[in-house]
Amino acid sequence: MFSGKISSGLFGFVILCFFLPWFNVSCMNERVMTLSGSQLAGITEIKEPSFDGRAKTKRKSEPLAVFVLLFAIAGLFAGFLGKTGHIASIASGCLGFAFVLILSSKLSDQAFKETGGALKVNHEAGYWLVLLTLFGTVFLNSVALITNRDIEKLERRPDVIKNKSSGMFCTECGSKNSPDSRFCENCGRQL
Repeated sequence: MFSGKISSGLFGFVILCFFLPWFNVSCMNERVMTLSGSQLAGITEIKEPSFDGRAKTKRKSEPLAVFVLLFAIAGLFAGFLGKTGHIASIASGCLGFAFVLILSSKLSDQAFKETGGALKVNHEAGYWLVLLTLFGTVFLNSVALITNRDIEKLERRPDVIKNKSSGMFCTECGSKNSPDSRFCENCGRQL
């Protein structure tokens, strides 16, 4: 369950990263605008520069960014669901990771097509933090899921004699071990 809380914390961090800059748009190496995840998801307004010096503000949501936010929210709550939560967190992390990559590709292609290559989209810290954190949640939940399955297999083994109240006995040497021991305290055999 501890890994579920860490997973939820990581998804919470992804949500916070929506307020960091994700992309900057530059023209001839001159920064024109910076976009955060919250601007892309339509949470906050985008200030578009114009040639007359007055910036226009608009609120437009990019569906891919909205999906990434929804996957992060789903992962945040999935961390409290136990084994099912690990699977849901892995799915949320994988989908969020994929959608961030697709979003980056879409914005770069769109900027290139609309301006003939004059505008370039660069990645900022928020983008990289989201990618790394989503990868981390997938890794953490995968390890937790595999570890939990290994523990369940050990608990079903007939050669391990268990007595929950007094501990476990080693089938190799017969020594009594504490209930939470994984190895025999006397001979070192895996329990």
